[in-house]
Amino acid sequence: MTGDWSAPGHERDARAPSSYSSYAPAPYPDYGAAPTPGQPGDAAYPPPGAPPGGNPGAPGTIGATAQPSSPAEPDPFALPPHLAAAALAGPGYQSPRLRNSPWAIVTIVLALVLFFVPWASIAVIALAHLTLHLLKDSYDGGRGLTLAALALGYLSVVGWTALYLL
Repeated sequence: MTGDWSAPGHERDARAPSSYSSYAPAPYPDYGAAPTPGQPGDAAYPPPGAPPGGNPGAPGTIGATAQPSSPAEPDPFALPPHLAAAALAGPGYQSPRLRNSPWAIVTIVLALVLFFVPWASIAVIALAHLTLHLLKDSYDGGRGLTLAALALGYLSVVGWTALYLL
C-alpha cells in the first residue's frame, strides 16, 4: 500500500505529462485581416465602401428588419405645450418660475375678507380643500397660500363658535 491515496475514479497517473502544449491557449485571431468566406455573420455587414444601409429588401442586410417608426407616436417624456414654454424659458440650467394658482389667490383673498363674517368661513374651508386637491396634480404653486387660507378658515369658525357659546 502506498502513501498516495485518491478517490475511486480519480486515480493519479504516476507519469508526468510529456508536453504541456495541450494546455496552451488558442492563438488570438488577426483582427486586421479580411474575413475569410464562410465565417458566420459575414452576410450581415456590407462590404467596405458600400453605401450605409444597404439594400433594405435583400435578406441578410442591415435594413431588412428595420421598421419605420410612426411619426404619430407621442413622446412619453415630452412636456405638455402649455408647460414647455415656462419650463424651458430660463437661460442655462435655471429651474422654471412657478406661478401661484388662481384658485389659491382667490382662496386667500376670501379668507382674509370673510374672516370677520360669521359662518362664511365654511365656504373658505371648502374652497381651500378643493384648491389643495387641484394643486396636487398641478405644476402651479400656491400650496402655502391655500394652507394659510385653510388655517384662517378653521380659526374663524372656532372663533365665531366660541363667541356664540359665551
